[in-house]
Amino acid sequence: MGSGFCSNLKFGPILNPRKNVYENDLQYLRIGLIIINRVNFSQHTVLKRGKNMNLKLSGDRLLGWTVCIVLTLYCSIGFPTEALAPRSTLPGFQIKMPNSPEINSYLGLKSAKTFSLSQVQAKFLVVEFFDVFCPVCQGNAPSVNRLFEFIQEDKELKKKTKMLGIALESKSGELAVYKQGFKVEFPLFSDDDNEIKTLSKVKYVPLLIIVDKNGKILMSHTGQIKDLDPFLAELRKLSKAI
Repeated sequence: MGSGFCSNLKFGPILNPRKNVYENDLQYLRIGLIIINRVNFSQHTVLKRGKNMNLKLSGDRLLGWTVCIVLTLYCSIGFPTEALAPRSTLPGFQIKMPNSPEINSYLGLKSAKTFSLSQVQAKFLVVEFFDVFCPVCQGNAPSVNRLFEFIQEDKELKKKTKMLGIALESKSGELAVYKQGFKVEFPLFSDDDNEIKTLSKVKYVPLLIIVDKNGKILMSHTGQIKDLDPFLAELRKLSKAI
């Protein structure tokens, strides 16, 4: 298993995207992205209450590291029993249809207000459940990106497998910052009204699962991924069996 997880609950006053307005939350998320990606910016401009504000990252870097360390310790106490275990069935839920012809084409979706995972044109789905403010999820982003690249580079896997991410309890604005900051190329969807979190019964993030067209979970992994080989081996095994 991985080295840590984040409880899918509120994180507290600083990194809590569910509290009041988004400006301050986006500010801290941007700072966190800079820290984790180790970008050497002397200043970073963000939007706060409609005004441009230059943040010097000397003091904020120390604050950011302190927050990240505290949250990582909080999120890495241990692993619970994950409800969405292999051979169980992923509960059904609806996802808002993306306003993107490219994403619709990739997933094979027709025009509608919402869609379900069973409507995605693929034999198998790789689904990542995460939270944009979870430090373990942020640290896991490079591994998940590599997994998507491996799938796209394998002709058989690319033909039969699609991949998407669902940001539980996360708003579209927060998700846009996350997607840009971590250079995520596969489709990501927000959970603006927390309905997916409630219906999916996902309690801890990050969670990566392989699911078939009938919603049966074939493989699951809670926490940060250190070795992608088991996922690729399982996908190739499933691909050859069909």
